[in-house]
Formats: sequence, structure tokens, C-alpha cells
Amino acid sequence: MNEETLACTRTIGAKGGISISDDFFRAWSEMLTSVTRYCRHVTDNSADADDLVQVVALRAWRGFHSLRNPEVFPAWVMKIAERETTRYRGKQAKRRENEVPLPEEVDEIMPLDHSEPAPTFADGSWWSEVVSDAEERGAVSPAESQVVLARLAADGVTWDEIGLPLGLTGAACAVLHSRAVPKIRVHLLCHRADDIGGLEAIEAAYLEAEGLSPAERDVFEAIVLRRAPTYRRRGWHVALRRACTVVAERMDLS
Repeated sequence: MNEETLACTRTIGAKGGISISDDFFRAWSEMLTSVTRYCRHVTDNSADADDLVQVVALRAWRGFHSLRNPEVFPAWVMKIAERETTRYRGKQAKRRENEVPLPEEVDEIMPLDHSEPAPTFADGSWWSEVVSDAEERGAVSPAESQVVLARLAADGVTWDEIGLPLGLTGAACAVLHSRAVPKIRVHLLCHRADDIGGLEAIEAAYLEAEGLSPAERDVFEAIVLRRAPTYRRRGWHVALRRACTVVAERMDLS
């Protein structure tokens, strides 16, 4: 495990202004490779594995002070990893059952200046609820949700400033945000239609939307308007994100 990832462990408690003790850091450092290997074995991708490692680290840090015998720390940490893995698998099952699957990779990420202020959404409290719901359903990863929620809570700050308490670089925050926003729009149109006027309002915006390709219209009509979860055509996930983005902008959902 590289030094940057290990160093991020020290920022786990940064949100509350708490520094991680040297005793915990040493103990965790010795377990990090094993925990990471285990998490990567049970997850579908490296991003989820990294998220899971951080969750295990947080749980271990919170309970570290209550351990009377330091020798049990390795076994105790792996028990935490097993428990969090069970939760992860539950979320994955929920995602497959309830959520339109989207790939973790980004097809196109425009260059972002992470020293500039991060963009803001109107009605941040409502968007926070939407983002949290998207994470719960498995539409976005915990890391993506964390960055978007942090940006919603901190108006007018830079990506670097957002990343500091999260143990992330500004560039990493910008990338995670770029990944999350299209997924959140898909989630919003597919699962929270009543919040934005219902299917009639969505369909009206769709009919007025310009610049959509035939493939984008086909996938939007199938998945968003007809609710056909078995729809699968080559490149459908990219077309769906693009269509949802255009329709969401037409509805002023930004």
C-alpha cells in the first residue's frame, strides 16, 4: 500500500477535529495490507474496496480505546472487515434488485481546475436527501456521496478545501463529483419522479429536450418513462446518463 493511502488514515477523524493516536496508527499500519487485500477480494472494483477499507478503519478507530488487550487487535479488525463486507454485499444485492446499474469508470471527464470554487446546487438540503438516498440504494459509492454532500454543505469553497477533511486531494474530489452527478440524475429521474412533478413533468421536459440521439431517446423512454429494467443495448448506460442530464437541465434540476 502506498504512503499516500496510509497517510490518509490519519485524517479519518478530521471532520470532528480529532487526531488519530500514534498507537492506533501503528496498529492499523500493520493491518492495512491484509485488510486491503481482503476488501479487494470481496468487492467488484477497486473504488468500492477503498471505500470499504476506510469504513473498516473508521470502525476500528472508534473502538480502539476500548480494547484492553492490544494482541487481539488483528483478529478484531478482521471481524470488523467481515461485518462490513456483509453490509457491502447486502447493498450490492439491493443495487442489482432496485437500481439501474452504471459502470464505475468515467467515459469522459472534462479537465477540472480543482483550485477554483466547486459548483453549487440550489436547495442544497433537498439535494442532500437525494444524494443520501442514492447512496442507500447503491446508485453512487460512499466516496462519491461523501464528496457531493461535503460540497453541498460548504458553499463557495475549492475542491482542495473540500478534500482536506476527507483525506482526499482536490483532483480526486473533482473526479468523484464528476462520476456522481450523472448517476444522481439517473437516480432522481428513475426513483424520485414524484419529487419533481411526476412522470408527466418528466415526459414533458423530455419531449421539449433538444440534441438527443435516437439511442438516447430509446433508452430514456424504455428505462425512465416505461420503467423497463431489463433494457440492455450496447452503450445503453452512457446514453441513459446523457439523456437524463439533458432532461434534468431542461427541468432546471441543477
